[in-house]
Amino acid sequence: MRILHIAPENFAGIPIRLVKAERNLRHDSRLITMMKSPQGYEEDICLELPLLRNSFFPTFRSIFSSTTVIDSAKRKISKRYSWKPSTPFHTLFHQCRDFLWEAKVKSTVDQLGGLDSFDVIIADGGHDLFKLQEYISTSKTPLFSIYYGSDFRTRGVFEHIHSKSKANFTFEYDHILIDPSMDFLYFPYDKPLEISLHEEKNEFIISHSPTNRKAKGTDRILEVLYQLASEFTFRIDLIEGVSHQESLRRKAQSSLFIDQIGELGYGVSSLEALSLGVPTAVELLPDFEKHLGKHPFYVLHSNTLFNDIRKTLHSIQKNEYNPQMGIQWVKDIHSTTKIVERYLAKINDVLYL
Repeated sequence: MRILHIAPENFAGIPIRLVKAERNLRHDSRLITMMKSPQGYEEDICLELPLLRNSFFPTFRSIFSSTTVIDSAKRKISKRYSWKPSTPFHTLFHQCRDFLWEAKVKSTVDQLGGLDSFDVIIADGGHDLFKLQEYISTSKTPLFSIYYGSDFRTRGVFEHIHSKSKANFTFEYDHILIDPSMDFLYFPYDKPLEISLHEEKNEFIISHSPTNRKAKGTDRILEVLYQLASEFTFRIDLIEGVSHQESLRRKAQSSLFIDQIGELGYGVSSLEALSLGVPTAVELLPDFEKHLGKHPFYVLHSNTLFNDIRKTLHSIQKNEYNPQMGIQWVKDIHSTTKIVERYLAKINDVLYL
C-alpha cells in the first residue's frame, strides 16, 4: 500500500518509527510533519510551518485562547471532547495562519502526487495539516487516526477527522474507557542499536526524565528521594532539556529509573530504560496493570510512595532484578513491527472485508 502519515510533529520519534516499519513490510510510506521535534528526532518531510513553536506564538496563545494544563488525573475525564476555537480572536488567528500555510502545504502534497494518490492516510494525533481548514478529510483516500495521549484527552478531537476516520487507534489505555470504539495499541518501541546495555557502576544513580513536571509528579518524587537520602547512598539525575541521544546515554548509566506517579502509566521513557536493562519504577492503575499481565516494572503508588521506593531500592541492592526480563518484555510487547502489523491488519479488514 501507499501510506501517508500526517503529524504536527514527530512525537517521541513514534511516527517516523511507524513509517520505517511500514517500509520494512514493503509499503510505500511517507510522513509529513508540520514542525521539527525539539528532541531532534529524524524527519521525513518537515514543513517547518511558521507560528507554531517560537517565542511569539505561546504568548499569543496565552492571551487569545484557553489552554488546558496536562496533569496526571486523566481518569477524571469521562467523555470525549471536541476541539474548537475558544474566542473570536482565536478563530481569526487560526484562519490567518491556515491561509499563510496553504500554499506550502498543498504544493508539498502535490509533489508527492496529491492526497488521492495514496491508498491510506493516517492522521497521527488525529490532526490535519491545518487547524480550521478541512483538508485531508476531503480526500477520496480512506482516513484513519492514531491518538498518542493528550491530543485526545486534553486538546480534544477534530470532529472532521475523528468522525471520518474509518478506524481510530490509540496508544493510551484510558482512551478506550472514554471511547470504547477505539482500538488500543501498545506504544511501538525498538531499542536503538547504538546504545549499550546497562553496565554496573560504582555510583548508584536514580534518574527521572520529566517532559512535564506536574504530569510526572516530579516534585513529589524528588521530595521522597531527598527523605530516603539519609538511608541510602545515591545521586539523583534529573534528565530534562537535553537531546534524545544524551537522554538515552544518561538513562543507560542509571541504577534505577523512576518514570512517574499518577494516572499516566508508563511511556517511552520507561521502555527506553527497560530495554537498556535498567530497573524501572512507575505507577500503574489496577485495571491497566491487570490488562498488562506479567510485567517487569516496580509498581509505585502515590499514597505509599516512600515505602514503595524504599522497597524498590532494597530489591535492587539485593540483585533481585533481572535485566533480561525487561529487555525481552519490551521486545515481545512493544515491537514496532508487531504494532504496525496489527493496525495494518485492521485497516485491511476495514477496507477489503
